[in-house]
Amino acid sequence: MKKLFLATAGIALLSASPALAQELPGADTDFGSAVTNYWVEDDSNDLLQDVRSFACIIANTRPDIAGQGNWEALIDEVDCGLEDADDNYERGGIDYARVIINSTRASETDPQNVVAFFEGKSGDEYIAEINVAQSPEDFEPYGEWTFAAKMNEEIAGVNFGDYGGFFVDIGPGEEADTVEIQTGVGFDIPDQFSQFVPADQVPDQISSLIRFSGEGLSNAVYIGSTEDGIMAGRTNGDAFYRANLNDDGTAIVNNSGACLARDDVWDNVYRYGLYEADTGNRVNMTGGFGFEFTDGDATSRGYIGNWGVWLDSQSNVFTPDNRTLSISADGPDGVISRTLDWSPGKLISLNTVENTLKDGDSFTFWDSNNSWAHSVAVYDDTADNFAVTEDANYDGQPDAGGASSTLAGTDLQQGEVVFFYSYEQNSNVIWDGGTSVDMFIREEVSSVDTYTDASVTEFRSYDDENPALSNFPITASDFNDNYGYFSSRASADTAYFLTGLNPPTGFQPRTLYIDEGDGSLGSGDQPVRYDFSINMNDGSVTQFGTSASATLESFGWPYTEIKLVKASDLTGDCSVASNATCPKFEWSFGAYSWDNSIVAVESNGNVVTIDRPKRGSIDFDVASMDRNEGKTLAFGADNGAAQEVDKFCQASNGTGLSCSMSPDDYDDKTLTVEYDGTSLHGLPGAIANVGNGDSWVYLVNLVDGTRFTSGGEDYIVHALEVGEFLLPPDAGACDDIDFVNLTELGLSVDDLPDMNDREAFPLPSASWDEKDESNLICTVTHGDASACESDTAQ
Repeated sequence: MKKLFLATAGIALLSASPALAQELPGADTDFGSAVTNYWVEDDSNDLLQDVRSFACIIANTRPDIAGQGNWEALIDEVDCGLEDADDNYERGGIDYARVIINSTRASETDPQNVVAFFEGKSGDEYIAEINVAQSPEDFEPYGEWTFAAKMNEEIAGVNFGDYGGFFVDIGPGEEADTVEIQTGVGFDIPDQFSQFVPADQVPDQISSLIRFSGEGLSNAVYIGSTEDGIMAGRTNGDAFYRANLNDDGTAIVNNSGACLARDDVWDNVYRYGLYEADTGNRVNMTGGFGFEFTDGDATSRGYIGNWGVWLDSQSNVFTPDNRTLSISADGPDGVISRTLDWSPGKLISLNTVENTLKDGDSFTFWDSNNSWAHSVAVYDDTADNFAVTEDANYDGQPDAGGASSTLAGTDLQQGEVVFFYSYEQNSNVIWDGGTSVDMFIREEVSSVDTYTDASVTEFRSYDDENPALSNFPITASDFNDNYGYFSSRASADTAYFLTGLNPPTGFQPRTLYIDEGDGSLGSGDQPVRYDFSINMNDGSVTQFGTSASATLESFGWPYTEIKLVKASDLTGDCSVASNATCPKFEWSFGAYSWDNSIVAVESNGNVVTIDRPKRGSIDFDVASMDRNEGKTLAFGADNGAAQEVDKFCQASNGTGLSCSMSPDDYDDKTLTVEYDGTSLHGLPGAIANVGNGDSWVYLVNLVDGTRFTSGGEDYIVHALEVGEFLLPPDAGACDDIDFVNLTELGLSVDDLPDMNDREAFPLPSASWDEKDESNLICTVTHGDASACESDTAQ
């Protein structure tokens, strides 16, 4: 996600129906005073990429929570642009970096001096300092301030010390009522070490200069050097023109100019806030807390929240024989001792929401009528059936030339259902032959006392595709030998037993066992888990119960879901054979840490309660809820991104793939979403190429005031962070701002700041050994400071 810290801040305009607008809370509420931060999704933003990243770090460490003191912050490195998102991240494996904040303030009228010590996942260490001279209220629109950072770096095994500097200087320009922003990243490899540094490992120096009047960026000019060359640009209130320069910055590269609309954009909402519909109060998720634990001879820190557990040290690897960890946390009456309890999987409750089928609704599934080929089913409301096409490349859309057939309700046996997956809804669904599908809402219930307090809870399989008992335990060699697949499947009605915190003698706590066939928990039953774990930092494999080393082949993914119903629910209309009315569950397990469940247990044996995400639905009405007012977004992708784009486009794979999407495609649909305290998840989206590189594009973006229903309570959303994709403008929109040389802009490459000039751009004076980790007030998790609301963290 791109974060431009020079965001246009202001109250978002509500483009909703008058009836919706009349119901919104007033300006004196949290909702009414909420601010939306905007940034522009364009290649020119690359000039500020490193600045954005460090500003994101500072913003999410919450230096506003205390005048002075020390605290810890956990920063999502992908969100702040320091790491690229990968499959692990998309599956919930958030890469947290740790930041120690040392804050001092002489008095309430003096500036707050903040020094942030940042520990990156990859081992990078940064020190950042901020000096604020004027607030945005005193110097529009961004304030007057400097931001400086330096890094300790090791290249080719040699430590070069403080060699890299990052700097931002925002303040008055030379002319009256103007603003000038200088940014840069400079690198100074000491001469005595240059022989050790391969040329391709020396980072480029990048810098930029932006000049505009105090009224805003509507008349800005800029020039900037990037890793890809030098670019320059100019804007007015309606359009934006930019072009690339040759290597020495003296001439414009032919045909490199681009004209984009400033007044015609696609709003891409990256983060929403949730508010009570009647009062306008902000909904804050609480209950998480930071803690300390001993790892060998060292003391490390961690954090537990509704999303799971993060540990600063990854050397502590949980296994079935090492499944608990003693932790301590500061409380109002002193240190509180608790225990983390690990489970090799998660119990998921699968509730359903009924969605009426619309013409063109597309699903993927394994077609039992076509040798279990992966296929795509597209609904035809006129024929009241699905057109089915084999999808050999498994990308969510039919391949050109694939065999076609149909699937109708009359093709199903009595009580038979089909399991589809909806890319649009990011959800599994069930179709029973009618004109609607039941969509699953997933909720982890591993920590619910119904299951932790019970000695054993019995489940039954309602699916004959679960792996059979003979597959367990699944060792790393078994996984490799079978290419990630299972050699045999369990029949429907197979019994499973989930143990609680205090299981029967001889059985491990909080573990699902598959029955050997006698219908009761016994010594022949096997635990349903992978008998190895994968360290998400380095990919190393730990095999349970053995010290033997192992590696994992690149094929497959060590993750599985077991389809279950609770045995106690098998009464009346609920049966394994006819399970449409049965409450459904899933045992989700894998070899990565985020596929496990960890709960905190009090000394009295009770599980610590942590707020669960608020889950519910939005009945999407495009006329009143679409932030982009019915615009159609056209985008394309190369072969590497074709899978993501194909999920939403009726097009074949291949280079040059392009298609369009309109929010009208989701009109009258029920969108299942959840709010976890930081944003709203579940809205349809895709990784797509929209003209300036691959970006995550939300295909439904909600206006402020859209209602969200959860647990019978009404809430409303407000966009907090919005990226704007500039769309092509009308012909002639850039006639008054295009340029053929830098002289027209009043700029030259000599204006670019020299980041090696340490007098003009001084680096922070603090050293790494000055980091003070004593008496940490609390832990902030990527901007969530709910654990810091009292003077002492809970």
